[in-house]
Amino acid sequence: MEVTEDEFDKVFAVNVKSIFHSARHFIPNLINQGEGGSIINIASIGATRPRPGLVWYNASKAAVANVYLHSPLNPSNRE
Repeated sequence: MEVTEDEFDKVFAVNVKSIFHSARHFIPNLINQGEGGSIINIASIGATRPRPGLVWYNASKAAVANVYLHSPLNPSNRE
């Protein structure tokens, strides 16, 4: 795979780590205000139908999709 570690880190920082930091800072404020709200994360078709040659991009978008699917923010995961 012709990707440098710096390129890999950049893809995951932008596509995955940014969601972690956003949620970490936004969710407490959302809860404290007591009025509800929305978080919109953007994945891509690459999450479920990977495009050839974009292995790390596809993996990062799959991570984005899985964050929501397995998060307590997803209503189907609440008890």
